[in-house]
Amino acid sequence: MSGLVTNLRAVIPASFVPSPANGIATVPITALSGNVVSNSLPFTVRAASVNRINTVGAAPGQAVTSSTVPTTAGQAGVSATLTHSAQAAQAATLTTATYSSNPTTGTRINTGGGIVDLQIAGADPADTATARFYYSTTVTGFAETFLVFRYFNGTTWANVRSTGGVNPNKNTANNLDSTVSGGRFTVTFSNTSTPKITELGGTVIAMAINGAPVASAGADQTVEATFGDEAFVTLDGSGSTDPDDGDTLTYEWRQGKKVLGTDAVLTTSLDVGVHTLTLEVTDESGETSTDTVVIAVRDTTAPTLILPGDIVRSTKRSDGRKVRYDVDVLDLVSERRDISVHFSHRSGTRFPIGTTTVTVTAKDEAGNFSTGTFTITVNLRSDGDDDDGHGSDDDDDDDRDHGWRHWDGRRD
Repeated sequence: MSGLVTNLRAVIPASFVPSPANGIATVPITALSGNVVSNSLPFTVRAASVNRINTVGAAPGQAVTSSTVPTTAGQAGVSATLTHSAQAAQAATLTTATYSSNPTTGTRINTGGGIVDLQIAGADPADTATARFYYSTTVTGFAETFLVFRYFNGTTWANVRSTGGVNPNKNTANNLDSTVSGGRFTVTFSNTSTPKITELGGTVIAMAINGAPVASAGADQTVEATFGDEAFVTLDGSGSTDPDDGDTLTYEWRQGKKVLGTDAVLTTSLDVGVHTLTLEVTDESGETSTDTVVIAVRDTTAPTLILPGDIVRSTKRSDGRKVRYDVDVLDLVSERRDISVHFSHRSGTRFPIGTTTVTVTAKDEAGNFSTGTFTITVNLRSDGDDDDGHGSDDDDDDDRDHGWRHWDGRRD
């Protein structure tokens, strides 16, 4: 037929062609004849690391499938069906691809399950895409159990979530859908998936062998009891690590079966004694790691004695006089009733004429002790001397009337 064009050759300026995003860039090409615009034809630019690739176009209201499934042992692959909204303003292109090497740089991930690509250019928020990602037959046993599904968001590897935020469906059966594969992840991408269907402009996806986290409960500690018979202790698990970029860890501190808290850095109170605490960290794939830390809470602070100042009394009696005094004691851990106090001369003792040194020793339950002294001077008063203001020196209870209290705790 005259005028029928069966082949069209186009020269596209380099400035119109984007650099391959993580290995692939797709450009829709249309032909313009007067006011008539042709259907778009996808034009794909790929990097050398791209192994197999397939691109199809979808007009508004059309459903299309692109497939690069594994056909030999050791390969990974992907097949996806895009349903393009009838209300979409433009055509869309669907690209599936596999890689021979990791096209991302500066990232930590074990891509033993294979790396694939799913790109949708021109997606509408109302679109959906059901994708089936097949991992290599070489992934078995422990590696298959902890195989995870992640995408590269331009900075790090993040977990893929299907529509509604649910986890991808994982099927570990071999050779599903007539492929040569070790198993399959199935995901539905939409406006509520992660990534969203409109964010699949250049999405490298890895079926990665999850690396186990490493818990670090911090260095052992020895702390002083400062609050009753307890001490406030800061536990620091922030040194825990995970070999996979983008993996978020959760924390649980335990003493025996008792859960103390779920923060990476936790402040808690512990009784006097030696405590072995366990930190368990869990990554997003459910793998765990534990570490222990030993916290010794001790009481090495001696009691504080509160003693009177030096005391001076007078008497007409040559054998001296009784003198009462008040002593108190404080301790950070032990209660008063549990502190033993020893007096070299007890309150109410008859003190001889002259100066006597009184020694007081207090010992708490941990064996810490403190010692203090004060003096009591008794002067002999003649008949003409004034009274010292502390009662008759002939009354054995002369100081009682002046409010003196004696220590009423235990004495040894």
